[in-house]
Amino acid sequence: MTRQVCINKKARHFCLLLAALPFCAFAQSDADNLQVLTTDAQTWEMPIDGIGRILLGEESFSLNDANETALRTFRYDEVEKISFRLTTSGISLPVHFQENLRLETSDSHLRVYGLDGETPTPVEVYDAAGRRVAQASLTSGGQLNIAAFTAGAYILKAAGQTLKFKVQ
Repeated sequence: MTRQVCINKKARHFCLLLAALPFCAFAQSDADNLQVLTTDAQTWEMPIDGIGRILLGEESFSLNDANETALRTFRYDEVEKISFRLTTSGISLPVHFQENLRLETSDSHLRVYGLDGETPTPVEVYDAAGRRVAQASLTSGGQLNIAAFTAGAYILKAAGQTLKFKVQ
């Protein structure tokens, strides 16, 4: 039996775009940019200081310049990943928001989707008492052995997100 856990994509994008506002305000360099990766593997990139306003709609969001001209509109369901790159005092700081984090469990394995497909991401699993019961570095589709887990609720932390899953 396979079970999936998925957070509402529209709500997740709304939160990510709200998080983007402070980044836009502190952009100080032409190297500071926003990058959006779409589900069809297309990349859109622009300097953060060129974004004047982010408009959130029911089905999409728009990035506008200071003159309220739409630079690009994205449907929530077409966005795979949103990334920011900020440069402060000559130090480059990449900030990534990975989309579509979801879990599938079987009787013996937990598979994690939506992580970076190239660079392993640290993944931690905690039991209901808050004890770390597993950790690994996984790429998207990677799996953890949960055969020894007792029945109950667990928390997975990865890529800045927290998801709950159950073992029966």
